[in-house]
Amino acid sequence: MPNPNKHVETYLKEYISRTDPSFAVLVSGPWGAGKTYLVKNLIEKTQKEDEKPLYVSLFGVKNSDDIDLAILMAGAPALDNGIVKLGRRIGAAALKFLPADSADFKLADFIKLKLPQTMIFDDLERTNISTKELLGYLNSFVEHEGKNLILLANEGELWKDEGRRSKEKLIGHTLTVQADIDAALAVLIQALGDGDVKEYLKGQHDVVKRVFEQSATNNLRVLGQCLWDFERLFKLLDKKHHENEAGMKEFLSLFLALSIEYKTGGLDRNDLEQRDGLYPNDRDEPEMEKLLVAREKYADENIQQGRYGSALPTGFAISLICDGWVAPKEINKVLSQSRHFASVKEEAEWEAVIRAWSRKEEDVSKAVELMEEKFAARTYHDAGKVLLVFVNRLKLPEMGFLTQTIKAVEKECRKYIDDLAKAENLCGFDPTKDWREGYGYDGHSHLGYGWPSDGRPQGKAFWRLYNYMQEAQDRVFEDSFPTICEDLMMLMETDTDQFRIRLSTIDGIYRKHPVLKEMDVQAFVDELLELPPLPKTKFSIL
Repeated sequence: MPNPNKHVETYLKEYISRTDPSFAVLVSGPWGAGKTYLVKNLIEKTQKEDEKPLYVSLFGVKNSDDIDLAILMAGAPALDNGIVKLGRRIGAAALKFLPADSADFKLADFIKLKLPQTMIFDDLERTNISTKELLGYLNSFVEHEGKNLILLANEGELWKDEGRRSKEKLIGHTLTVQADIDAALAVLIQALGDGDVKEYLKGQHDVVKRVFEQSATNNLRVLGQCLWDFERLFKLLDKKHHENEAGMKEFLSLFLALSIEYKTGGLDRNDLEQRDGLYPNDRDEPEMEKLLVAREKYADENIQQGRYGSALPTGFAISLICDGWVAPKEINKVLSQSRHFASVKEEAEWEAVIRAWSRKEEDVSKAVELMEEKFAARTYHDAGKVLLVFVNRLKLPEMGFLTQTIKAVEKECRKYIDDLAKAENLCGFDPTKDWREGYGYDGHSHLGYGWPSDGRPQGKAFWRLYNYMQEAQDRVFEDSFPTICEDLMMLMETDTDQFRIRLSTIDGIYRKHPVLKEMDVQAFVDELLELPPLPKTKFSIL
């Protein structure tokens, strides 16, 4: 592939060969574009050992004294690190901080320090010094000492205050660097630690390159961070996942795209949470704008949708990308449920219907038939799975498997909930769990499969069923209040502190639930009066 920075290398070779050039060269590009690597690599290949330039990072410097110190430490790295901590100019003012008999530092070492002809100053835009003062300082090397100065910065962030006028005096030419993905990718992969990951990513060069170019970030550092994150995940995957070429390719591309967007600010946590239960072309609300832009950028519908067996369902993607949380069992479980990794032999019939678009027609027909048989027999009891079956059944008229209307299917599903509750096969709300998990599923998904949006008739019918399900589970929970009150009465007799905690403290499981409305008041009063009095406490006034 053509080198996009050939012009930069050619110009810099000619520049550093000149004697007393009387101007500096600015190499510009966004953070992470590879400016530092390009310049250092060029110098490494062209300069002799005794002609090596001095590389100085100006990150965080606050004044000219700090720049002096940065230059000294770059030129004399063997000096004791304690000197760095002084944060002062190395000269007479700093000598008082050094031991009188210091063997590691002598003033003669500093006086004899000879700066090379070529000097590279990096991170100009990341200093805490005015641009005018900074460029004025650097100009002295060019104007008075005839040095060749190469400055590295993102020019778009550099020219604040009065620095632009100083630029005209110091900088004779500006070169713009483009991220060279072909050259950089081999280096980024080689920097990884795991040999298997390296081999895999070498074979996926085109996939990584495509995602990076689609991102339009021009940021190789962020790409390197994302590849390192991917390495952590890859090492935890089962062998069967590694061997699934199509599945791994989808997982890699989706993970890189979402990670790059998150790290560069294209998407934040709230944006990622919007991926749940969305159809490709609905919900054009303002909160969806960033996801829609990212989806178009990467030409990948899965950017916007974290449901129905996605390689990165919403909750899991947030855990990996935002929180850096990785658990071997969880990641393998999630991947096994995604469309490419799922085993047709192992999946349940309702899962086959969910993945109908990636299954053979005869397999889907058999799955629908079995699901309908189990639906009629009221075999499904788990509330979350029941809701997933409802999602499927609401799609069956559109798929040509049912002749009923959506309204009729919704009515049948309501009857299913009533029958489960009547047969005492419906679990009630569990107050001992987090509110979002108390029903046995959350408001986004269940078992990695997201709920549909409310933008289509099927979606609207589903959310009515969803609310009806929770109302039924609440009623089951309320029906248990008398039993709960009996348990509380026993607890009041044996452990009054626990009785109080369950009803009134911030961690009390019944704090938000009116369980006491079913309490036998007379029995409660009788039990209360029989409790032994609290021990008397003596107070003293100090």
